[in-house]
Amino acid sequence: MIERNLPLAISYSWATGELPGAPLPHSDGHLAVLCGFTRGGDCAINDPAAPNVRVVYPRAAIERIWQRNDGIAYVVAPIGVEFADVLAGAL
Repeated sequence: MIERNLPLAISYSWATGELPGAPLPHSDGHLAVLCGFTRGGDCAINDPAAPNVRVVYPRAAIERIWQRNDGIAYVVAPIGVEFADVLAGAL
């Protein structure tokens, strides 16, 4: 999805110390938008709790806390953008 410029809204939670650079010490439930990746593979995220919204979190930390919350993601796509073929490969 990211390669097609389709951001993903992801749901996750974290305990104190689990998410380096987070604007909150912990969260029992959080929604943010994964917009892309840095050259080093870390996650570029629009986090509504962050002062400047756009932040970069370590990929390993995001993967761990996102998967712990069942890896839920919502595709943010304008009408007319096809992406079903990407989903078919993931199922």
